[in-house]
Amino acid sequence: MRGVSTQTVDTDNAAHAEISLSLDTKDLAQLYDTHSDYQYDGGKTLVAKMGISPNWSVLDIGSGTGQLGSHVARLVGPAGHVFGIEPLEERVALSQSRAGANLSFAVGDAQDLSRFPSGSFDAVYMNSVIHWVPDQRKALAEAHRVLRQGGVIGIATGSGEHPQPHGVIKKRVLSGERYRGFVGPTQSRANPTRGGLEELLGGAGFREVDVELLEGAVETDDAKGMVDFVQAYSFGNFLGHLPEDLQRAARDDLEREFGEFRTEGGKIRMQGMTRLFAVAVRA
Repeated sequence: MRGVSTQTVDTDNAAHAEISLSLDTKDLAQLYDTHSDYQYDGGKTLVAKMGISPNWSVLDIGSGTGQLGSHVARLVGPAGHVFGIEPLEERVALSQSRAGANLSFAVGDAQDLSRFPSGSFDAVYMNSVIHWVPDQRKALAEAHRVLRQGGVIGIATGSGEHPQPHGVIKKRVLSGERYRGFVGPTQSRANPTRGGLEELLGGAGFREVDVELLEGAVETDDAKGMVDFVQAYSFGNFLGHLPEDLQRAARDDLEREFGEFRTEGGKIRMQGMTRLFAVAVRA
């Protein structure tokens, strides 16, 4: 196993948990690139709600492998610009193949946007990101600083009031005797609640806060693909706390459980993936 660096998540809505950025690998980054339709589709919904328009300067915080940034670059056009920052180096490396004249990527941290002057952007968004950020208040304060007056922030994240099915299944599987004693970071994680997200945005100085709850689904070709999906989006943290032999066993157990979601066409489709979509304005 690679050396592990950790972050302690600090939010009123979640238990403290150690999240490792060092569990990500080139293979996981590539899996994310091919298994992130759920995040990409949610991101397109988010930026549509934000009203991102031609000529805008946009900051994509947690830009992953650059798929959503590429979409937004087409929206802002040649006179606009999208800058993506992402803490996972393997994902930034993949995103560089999508960079262009109006789209750039770099390794960066949501909590430290000091490379950008105040009032630099017309829009800032975090798509499937904020629940991973250790100090969410600091990240939102930084987003507020780099937005121009009247600029727009957008956040898409899971709903803490609606547990996601794969998390419920994982909790049940890992409560088995052989997995006890290995406490993983995502076992105690909680997404923001609607009220919690409204409070975070309001506390950071944003106004006209609008939070909408939407339900979606994740579909993969097979049960293995569903395990790959959760491992890739969590950059290895879904099972990374387990020894390698138990990771293999847990994958087998999870694949059996996920197999219960098989459709008539043979795909694995997980309903009940409820997300919060928040849009607010910098006062």
